[in-house]
Amino acid sequence: MDGDLASCTHATDLTGALAERTAGLGFDDLPAPVCELARQCVLDYLGCAVAGAGDPLVRLLLDEVAEAGGTPQASVIGHRVRLPALAVALVNGAAGHALDYDDVNLAMPGHPSVAILPGLLALAELKGSSGRDVVTAFVAGYETACRIGLALQPGHYALGFHSTATIGSFGAAAACARLLGLGAEATAVALGIAGFKMMLVIWFFMHVRTDNPLTKLFVFAGFFWIAILLVMTLGDYFSRTWMPGGKFW
Repeated sequence: MDGDLASCTHATDLTGALAERTAGLGFDDLPAPVCELARQCVLDYLGCAVAGAGDPLVRLLLDEVAEAGGTPQASVIGHRVRLPALAVALVNGAAGHALDYDDVNLAMPGHPSVAILPGLLALAELKGSSGRDVVTAFVAGYETACRIGLALQPGHYALGFHSTATIGSFGAAAACARLLGLGAEATAVALGIAGFKMMLVIWFFMHVRTDNPLTKLFVFAGFFWIAILLVMTLGDYFSRTWMPGGKFW
């Protein structure tokens, strides 16, 4: 870690530093090799999602969310259908990880792109964001996930937690916050809400028994976008009620 991040000794210090770094990142700050790697991550995710689009779990989720209906806001990968962005993030998240071929970063350790891109791309399509903005947001989220992963390892993964679902939620929240242009304070709130959602994911993995691990994928696919929706609607309230020590109730 570098600079301010390396000097963080408390969770609230780390949250603030990560939020400021995310909110302040611009496309011009990204070296050319980083932009190229980001594009490769997006391409890898899309390829995995296309390949996994016919998985039984994906079809099950698609049937459920299609029946629920709603405003067509974003595209489902591998299917000629548009659905509400939150539903699209759920289905595309499951498709991207269904075959378990998606990219890995050992800093988490886990699959960062599939945790970040389903919600980010759905939000980008909804907002009509540019490619430059998407790449910038993706890098911000990816770096956030990896830095948090490094701070938690090796204990987090060694205890059996699924880092893609837990740590990935922070990356998705940071990426979507950056795409929305949220400031550092609101981004910190997004990370806090993602942390709360992460606890629900951990509970699920500790208590649900199944012979098919794919049935667990839907749990984390939609949580990331929920964090952003909450920030968009409640961010001002949380900003005004943030308590000393970084806690809000």
